[in-house]
Amino acid sequence: MNVTEHLERRVLTVSVWGAGIFSAGAITFGLVAGSQFLLFDGLYSLISVVASLMSLMASKFMAQDDWERFPFGKLAIEPLVVAVKYVMILIVIVGSAASSLISLFTGGRPIVLGIAVGYSFISTLACWAVAHYIHRQSDDSNLLRAEEGQWRMDAWISGVALAAFVGALGLKYVPGSAAILPYLDPIMVLAGSVYFVRVPLHEIGCALRELLDMAPDALLQAKVQQAVTHIEQSYGFQESYLRMSSVSRQLWIEVDFVVQPSTSMSTVADGDKIREDLSQRLKGVKGDQWLTVCFTTDRKWAQ
Repeated sequence: MNVTEHLERRVLTVSVWGAGIFSAGAITFGLVAGSQFLLFDGLYSLISVVASLMSLMASKFMAQDDWERFPFGKLAIEPLVVAVKYVMILIVIVGSAASSLISLFTGGRPIVLGIAVGYSFISTLACWAVAHYIHRQSDDSNLLRAEEGQWRMDAWISGVALAAFVGALGLKYVPGSAAILPYLDPIMVLAGSVYFVRVPLHEIGCALRELLDMAPDALLQAKVQQAVTHIEQSYGFQESYLRMSSVSRQLWIEVDFVVQPSTSMSTVADGDKIREDLSQRLKGVKGDQWLTVCFTTDRKWAQ
């Protein structure tokens, strides 16, 4: 097990325990305070526990060597886990939004504001602390970045709740506000659902891009293309074809050079020299690279 895999397991274990504690706390205080918003927070944390356990199991499975069954590695498991994780979160958000709409049309619900404020304050600080801890360890791990995203989202949920509950405490002293307060909690859930739904949608989209072997971002492509173009011109190739995809910290690069009579290449050793030249020029572009360089005199094998 390398250093990155050990780090992933340690951080994911911390995340699992943290999410379990906050899930139990939010559901308990949500029931005591009668707050649908805290229950929403608790359900989100409960999903985080399940998702973090999935990430932990995936990290352990990926650390096992099995090149016969997985000749290209197991990194595709990372975006798969991330996609499943955020689909579960999306279901919670949609379900909570539907429940809040029902409450709005049935007279709202009273809540114990003192308990809600106290829990939201502690939850906001603690969630930001965990998110910051994971951010410092995340490096190029999709699993850890997804964990950090979960905790940041939970921190924002708790922060919004804290601001709203404090505002509601102030409203209690405003004449005529008693009729408004029961609607505060479901409105918060609905507003939070609408705002935060973009996070799982974005993460699911990114995970699908990797699962479908789509090209990486334009800036990364441009850097690699610049190096390939330099090799093409330096050695006198007729043209080159570049294909790229990115899965987690792995960057897959396939380059096909079309050889012409004037190309400065005549032996296999020359080809290896060109491969090494390109490899050196791609150092520092992104994490781990799987570089495949092919040579042909017929462009049909490159297209």
